[in-house]
Amino acid sequence: TTLIVCTVHAGLCRSELFHLHLKDINWATQKLDVVSHRGRHTKNCDSRRIPMNNTLTEALRRRPPTSTILMSSVMRKEATKQ
Repeated sequence: TTLIVCTVHAGLCRSELFHLHLKDINWATQKLDVVSHRGRHTKNCDSRRIPMNNTLTEALRRRPPTSTILMSSVMRKEATKQ
């Protein structure tokens, strides 16, 4: 699933995954922006830009196109089962 691919290939922790929005994906540069700000901090409280490899890029492209937030409620339920 996209959740697992993002965890393995981008090194994102659970809270970062659930706060990742479509606007955080830069398709032109193939990078993910993981943003830390008040009320939504990253694991080390620093924003960072993560390069996307081909596996991650393809997984993100296959997600439902109508989703405004990268992680759908289905993926959130899947994550809580683990």
